[in-house]
Amino acid sequence: MTASETSETQHQKLRVVRPWRSFIVCAALIFLLLMIRRDLFLQDVPGEETADSLLARIALDPVRLAFAAACLVPVLYTILQVSMMLIEAVEVNKGSVDGPAGGLGLLLRLVTARPLRLRQKQDLTEDALIVSQDGEELAVPLSFGLSAFPMLGFLGTVVGLSGAIEALPGAIGNPDALQPVLSNLHVAFDTTLIGLAGALVCLVGSKVIEATFDHLAHSAER
Repeated sequence: MTASETSETQHQKLRVVRPWRSFIVCAALIFLLLMIRRDLFLQDVPGEETADSLLARIALDPVRLAFAAACLVPVLYTILQVSMMLIEAVEVNKGSVDGPAGGLGLLLRLVTARPLRLRQKQDLTEDALIVSQDGEELAVPLSFGLSAFPMLGFLGTVVGLSGAIEALPGAIGNPDALQPVLSNLHVAFDTTLIGLAGALVCLVGSKVIEATFDHLAHSAER
C-alpha cells in the first residue's frame, strides 16, 4: 500500500459516523432522566381510580411510560445531529481544522458519536461535502424507527383487544365487571396512538436531517 493510499485510508476512518451509537446514547439519556424525574412527575398525576386522561394512564403504567419515552429519543437524536451538522458546516466555512472546541464541543461529539476530523484548509470543499453526506447514515436509525413504532403499536393493539375480548364474557349483564374490558381497550388505543406518534416523530426527524444535508451539499458545491 502506497503512502497516498495509507493517508486516504486513515482519512476515511476519520469520516466514520456511528448513528446507532448516538441513538443508544440518546435513549440512555432519556430513560435516565425518566428514572430521575418520574417520582416528581407522578406527584401531579391523579390516582389510579381517577386516571382517565391519557397522560395519567401513561404516567401510571411503566410499559406505556417507556413506550412514550421512546418517542422522545428520535426528537433528541434529531436535534443533536442537526445541530452538530450545522456547527461542522460553519466550522468548515470558517476554515477551522479542529471543529467545535472546548468541553461542550467534546461532549457534543461524544453524544452524537461523530469523529473529530483533522482537516487541512485546502480540503475544506471536500470536508463540506463529507459533512453533508453524513446525513444519509444519520437517518438510518430514524428509518428503522419509522417501521418499528407502528409495529409495536399494532402489537399493543392486538394484546389490548385480546384482553378485552377475554374479559368481555364476565362483563355481560354485570356493569361492575366492565373495568377490565375498558382497561384493555385503553391499552389497545393508547399503544396505537403512541406508536403512530413515534412513527411521525421519526418521519419528521428523517426529513429534517435530509433537508439539512441537502442544503449543506448544495452550499458545498457552490
